[in-house]
Amino acid sequence: MSPEIEFPTKAAADRVRDQHADQLCSDDDRRLKTVTFTSETPESVIDQAEAVATSEQATADRPAIEAVELTEAEKRNLDFSRDGVNVPKARYLKGLGAEYGVDAFQHVDPGEVDNVTDARPILERAAKSGGIDRGGGANYDDEATERQQRQRREQAEKHAKEGCDHARDSCEHGEPEACEFLSEACGYDDQQVEQLLSGDLPTDETSTEQGPSGPQKGALQRSWGGYKAAISEIDRLLTNLEERKAAAQQAFAAINQIREQAGQDPLEPERLHELLETTQDLAVQNHAEHR
Repeated sequence: MSPEIEFPTKAAADRVRDQHADQLCSDDDRRLKTVTFTSETPESVIDQAEAVATSEQATADRPAIEAVELTEAEKRNLDFSRDGVNVPKARYLKGLGAEYGVDAFQHVDPGEVDNVTDARPILERAAKSGGIDRGGGANYDDEATERQQRQRREQAEKHAKEGCDHARDSCEHGEPEACEFLSEACGYDDQQVEQLLSGDLPTDETSTEQGPSGPQKGALQRSWGGYKAAISEIDRLLTNLEERKAAAQQAFAAINQIREQAGQDPLEPERLHELLETTQDLAVQNHAEHR
């Protein structure tokens, strides 16, 4: 009797036909999704074809990926200068991550996968490792994505620039450690350091406005430096907060989806609501202080 194997799609059946054309029975009909082999076909070929049919059926039975809206922070993190990085793809990646209860962007670089479905095994491993966020003792894949590495480099460069700016102000006011830092870490030569110490710096000769001088100038520069550093840190924390909020919401949505499948009532992320209310209270307080 000639073995017959049915595939979920004709395309899958035709791929197997093309791979094992010399094993096909004369009764095989390419118009059908069922492939008919000769009775002499090796068992290994039949096993391989059955495995393909099973895999294709599992893929066909899998629900469609739902696109999820991106947060503003997630949009800012997308590098559109790279091939394959776009908002629709990122939205489907985020939806796929929600399906597994993980933050997709913590594990998958949108520019490194040709198709969203290629990220399934990566996200499946992440879900099995228990990682849904960087905090809480969760275990993460050891693989750092190119995007994360690039963000770390950019952040380090930003901090280095801020450090050089601060050291420049301090050196100008006679702090030797700051001058040494400028020479060793910021590329200043001896002449530039001497100019800072002597106050022999380029000025705008066309300006007639008299600004602060002496101790006032130093205090003003230090205050501006402190303000800029604080603003930079607040911006970083707010961006991180928005990302973590989205990750928590995705993970809790996955929890409720599993509970629903098990016949259980959905839960409310009460702790998340409490924390978000705290941030709202801070915003209200800030508004009241600056009316």
